[in-house]
This record gives sequence, C-alpha cells and structure tokens, in this order.
Amino acid sequence: MSSIKLPKLPDGAIVRGKDINKIIDVLANALQIHCGPGLEARFNSSGQYISIIKHPADVLRGAQSEEGSGEDTTSSRTSFFAKIVNYAVEGTNQWRYTCEQVVKRTTAYTGWHGTNVHFEAFNTCEHINDGAGVEGNGVDVDNPSFEGFSIQPAPVGSIVRVWAVLPSGSPQTTEYWFSYENGIDGECPE
Repeated sequence: MSSIKLPKLPDGAIVRGKDINKIIDVLANALQIHCGPGLEARFNSSGQYISIIKHPADVLRGAQSEEGSGEDTTSSRTSFFAKIVNYAVEGTNQWRYTCEQVVKRTTAYTGWHGTNVHFEAFNTCEHINDGAGVEGNGVDVDNPSFEGFSIQPAPVGSIVRVWAVLPSGSPQTTEYWFSYENGIDGECPE
C-alpha cells in the first residue's frame, strides 16, 4: 500500500474550492474511488488532514452484501436533500432533472445551501407517465375536462429528498430518484 504525502497547511491558511477539488482528485486517483454526490472532504480545525465519506453507491453495495439478497437497493443511509436546478424532456410527461445536493444551515424555510455537487435524477411519480390515461400524479389526461391542460415538470428551485438507487442488474450504475407529484397547468378551452 502506497502512502500519500500532502503538505501541511500553515495556521490560518485559506483553502479555496478549486484547491479542495485538486486534493479530492488526487485522493480519488490514489484510492481509486469515484467522487460524486455523498463524497465529502472534511478537515479538522487546523486543516491538517482529510477523511473521505463513502459515495452512496459504495454504501448501497455494502448494504446489499450485508443483507445478502441484493433486492433492496435503497435505504435511508443513501438519501439526501437536493435542489432541482434544471430539467430536460426524457419522454412523454417525463423529465431528466439536474439537481444540486444541498445542506440545511438554519431553521424553517430558509437556510438551504448548495454544495456544488451536481447530478442527474428522475422522478418516481413520472415512472408510469405515457401521455394516455391516468398519469403518476393521478390525473387522467384522456378525460375531456383535461383539454387545454398539461402535466408540468417538478419546478426549478424545489427541494426534494433524493435516494441513490443501484440497479441489481448490469450495468451497476447508481441512479438518483426523488418523488414529486407533478402539477398541471393550462387554460379551459372557450
């Protein structure tokens, strides 16, 4: 096992985000790990050491091997909060969302702060959406009273609870999923 030697920082040193990213990249390459949502670099008060928290996919793999079945690919240990920052059409009434992991620093509706960790996610409520009949939000889009209306994506800026999901088949690529009941918008036809 090779050791990684990092220079110690002087007391009162200011560490910038780009410097932290370089350190994480060096550690990720040396330890052969993937950096993404759930992986954090932490410093002690003097900034002299770094420890790594597992990536959600590693936690999932560990939970599967501990439980043996591999069937349950999610757990509360692999969930976190995120803010929706963008979306693109994935299918009929389905979207692929770009999210940023967030942390809570103050109480009530304020205090959500971005971590600059971005990833793509999907909405479980859109799983059955196909543009016909009842969609994942319980609305029948074939009902004549739905004319002039459309299913809307989860809005940019919404905070959602995200779960890391590791499919049991191949390839084992971690996906991120949240549940948000889609709204509807439009106008009644005249």
